[in-house]
Amino acid sequence: MPECQLRTTKNYQLQWDEWGVPTIKAQTMQGLFEGSGFAQAFLNHNLLLIAYLRARGKSAEYLGEHSGLGSNLMTKQPNDVDYLMVDKMVLSLRFLELAEEAWQQ
Repeated sequence: MPECQLRTTKNYQLQWDEWGVPTIKAQTMQGLFEGSGFAQAFLNHNLLLIAYLRARGKSAEYLGEHSGLGSNLMTKQPNDVDYLMVDKMVLSLRFLELAEEAWQQ
């Protein structure tokens, strides 16, 4: 179970039950998403890090070409995830440049 059982901010209230399942109460969608993001970051920080690395095209640089670790607690990835292939695809499709262009518009 998470260390903090109750987290209250001005935008949301987040509470974990006895099984570690988060319940989020919010008056706005923004508060709901903030609470959900905090719960995900708190419970699955390694998954968020891997998602960030994949989105930037840098997962193979930090995690190796393949997961090869099997399904494990650190990455929760299945066997033989080809990080290098994912990075090549992200970079060849220019996701970062497209995101920057969309942000500027």
